[in-house]
Amino acid sequence: PDAVTQLADEPDGQLHFVAPSTGTFFLNATDKWESSSRARIGTGHGYSVRVEERLSDFAPGGSYLNPTITVAGGVIDYSVSFANAGFTTAGPHRIGVYVSTDSTVTTGDRLLVALNRTDLPLAGSGTITVPIYVPHDLATGIYYVAAIADDLDQVRERDETNNVASPVAFTVEASTCTRDAYELDDSLATAAALALGATQSKNFCDDSTDWVAITANAGDDVLIHFSASSASAAMQVFAANGTSLAGPSPLTEDDLFFEAPSSGTFYARIGARPYDYWTSGPRDYQVRAGLCPMDASEPNDGLAAAKTMTVGQVVSLNFCDDYADWFAFDAVSGVQYVLQTGSLGTNIDTRLTLRNAGGTSLASNDDINGGTSASRITWTAPASGTYYVEVTSWFDQWGFDSGFTLSLQ
Repeated sequence: PDAVTQLADEPDGQLHFVAPSTGTFFLNATDKWESSSRARIGTGHGYSVRVEERLSDFAPGGSYLNPTITVAGGVIDYSVSFANAGFTTAGPHRIGVYVSTDSTVTTGDRLLVALNRTDLPLAGSGTITVPIYVPHDLATGIYYVAAIADDLDQVRERDETNNVASPVAFTVEASTCTRDAYELDDSLATAAALALGATQSKNFCDDSTDWVAITANAGDDVLIHFSASSASAAMQVFAANGTSLAGPSPLTEDDLFFEAPSSGTFYARIGARPYDYWTSGPRDYQVRAGLCPMDASEPNDGLAAAKTMTVGQVVSLNFCDDYADWFAFDAVSGVQYVLQTGSLGTNIDTRLTLRNAGGTSLASNDDINGGTSASRITWTAPASGTYYVEVTSWFDQWGFDSGFTLSLQ
């Protein structure tokens, strides 16, 4: 051309530009060291030029399953990573996880999980881990799982043929036990109705997740209790739209408490600890739901939230929602005080700890004597001031039948 207008310049080998109009454009390639003694010209300095649209490109990384042996209806964790190896951000797209009877996984196979994504930045990457619920109708045998990026073809890419992650094999074996009468209850949509005050006997025979549906009125204090001789579970409560309301509970606790924000049905997911189901037997358990109203002193779960007590007062309490209550009282130097728990429910063993304003323990007692789980502290105040008593549950027991009284004399 007679005149040259520069549209873009890039010294390091990759140049991007947006065509200002329809037409022909010209590329000038030069050695970046052409004006120095390091200029690379002559034999052995060939190069190639590639011109293409500025598109994104999904590039799958590693993937794995855990466990790789399960039963129909079981749950396995699947992880996969994807990167954007293209030249621009990838817009909204879906990642589908499919299962196949052979190692060639395509969108024509069975979709197990669909994940909608807003974007994937240029040179961005990320790992996705999702639980896969193995369909109950899968026969025993070997299957393959793979994620397919942009399985709905929502994004134009440099290469549309490299979106499938490496398939991972897993084996479906025959179950060695009989699933409970509430199956199939493996999702919010198929949750088994559990009335307040009722108990269901279930097991983790065929999978590691069960759901129950609990109907409650606005303001109800609802407690869910899990009990088993050889299994542990984490529980979580959801609203009908999938919003989490409580939990997940630690595997070391058997109770989950929530206050119903409105009248309606709420859904609790009960998930077994990994490998705590069919691999070692039926893993029978019971789940109970019921009302367990918090006592009038709540919230008083720490020194800063302690409620005030006076000499001669008896307070009725419970451990429905947690296993700690705090109270503050004013003491006079040289006067003896007695703090004592009583009227214990069948599921409670108290422990008393007397503390100063800094939280330092001054005295404590678990059991008054070998024949009771109640606690008593007899103590003479060394100085006038405010002191604090912490009431906790031995072994962190709380939940149903956890009522007791606390007196100050």
